[in-house]
Amino acid sequence: VVGAGTDVGQDARVGPRAVVGSGCQIGPRALVDGSVLWENVRVGADAVLRECVIGAGATIGARADIGPGVVLEADAVIPDGARLR
Repeated sequence: VVGAGTDVGQDARVGPRAVVGSGCQIGPRALVDGSVLWENVRVGADAVLRECVIGAGATIGARADIGPGVVLEADAVIPDGARLR
């Protein structure tokens, strides 16, 4: 499920069991699989999100890797290349 006004970048993949809120931006080549993104989340290029929950207004940097079970609060900022497990 992808909400209204969400932009999915070139070659990005929103996989099975993913729920993406309205107004999100998914960067090029990013992967969102089995995750819940609340509204207005920004996901950088080449980021990988698997089985996590991302709060409204959060920003995930390019090449970040967010793993299963991670829950981020609203407006969280994750830097480029970060790995959270």
